Amino acid sequence: MARAGINFIDVTKAAQAIQDKGHNPTVDRVLAHLGTGSKSTIAPLLKQWKTEQGQVVDASGLSDDILKAVKGIHDRLHQSAEVKIEQAMTDSQAQISKTKDKLAVATAQIEQLKKDNNQLKIQLELDKTENIELRNRLETEHIVVARLTSDNEALATQLDQAKTDINEQKQETRHIRENFEHYQTQAAEDRKLEREQYQSNKQQLEQRIYGVSQQLNIELKRSEQLATEKLTLSEQVKQLDSDLNQTKEILQAQKLNSNDLTLKLETKDNHLVTLQQGNQDLDSKCSTLFTENTKFQTAKRLLEHEVEQLKIVLSNTNDKLSMQDDENKIILQEKAMLQGQFKQLQESM
Repeated sequence: MARAGINFIDVTKAAQAIQDKGHNPTVDRVLAHLGTGSKSTIAPLLKQWKTEQGQVVDASGLSDDILKAVKGIHDRLHQSAEVKIEQAMTDSQAQISKTKDKLAVATAQIEQLKKDNNQLKIQLELDKTENIELRNRLETEHIVVARLTSDNEALATQLDQAKTDINEQKQETRHIRENFEHYQTQAAEDRKLEREQYQSNKQQLEQRIYGVSQQLNIELKRSEQLATEKLTLSEQVKQLDSDLNQTKEILQAQKLNSNDLTLKLETKDNHLVTLQQGNQDLDSKCSTLFTENTKFQTAKRLLEHEVEQLKIVLSNTNDKLSMQDDENKIILQEKAMLQGQFKQLQESM
């Protein structure tokens, strides 16, 4: 079959032009005249033309009715061929227009799906970022709650240590008081014994009076020191009582602070529950977005498949148009042959 753009009519015109110039039409001359095509394409067409040129129809014995009938057949074939060509061109153009419209609609839908998919991806990234921020805030709240709990435990430990120190101070004070009372009792007994010995042993007592006086002075000094220490201990006890009261007040304030911390902790827990619920909602929203994205991907694949089908239909339509062009060329070739035969009939008449 001839290459598109080179047909029997082109070869016929080129051969006729070369013959009119007084030259013998050959494949090389026809190829040079046309400027395109190939020898394998031109050779059979040129051979067909030469065969038709060699057929001389003897129409001397034909009547006018036969010639008119042949001319009528030729005209009807020509009109029928033109009608078929126009109808085929119209149908092909309509089919091409419909296919282009479907392709444009499918392309627009794909672009819209791509935009929707990009928006969903952006929204998904934003949701992921927000989810990460909420989780970070949740971890920060957990750290704060743990720190407050640790501080509370430390304060409780300090309070227990303060109570232990106060009890130890009280025991030490009690021990000092017991020692002092024992000393007073022992001193009274010693003085009584001395008085009895003084009545019976006055001389011995006078010899020892200086030493006893010295001992008494020492004991008095010790008594004064003990009294001073007692006063100091009393002040220390008062200070310890004051410190105890302050500690109690601090403990009460810490209890109030602990209650406030407990309330804050409960508030944080409620906020944590709210954040967890929001996280669950975000997870659900993400799942919904993933589901919608999957649906969009499925719809996208269906549209792409439909576009591929439309491309196949368009390709088939183009093939049909090519076949229709070939049929049109064959019809034109038949028309040219009939015109040549008709011309030969007219010349023979």
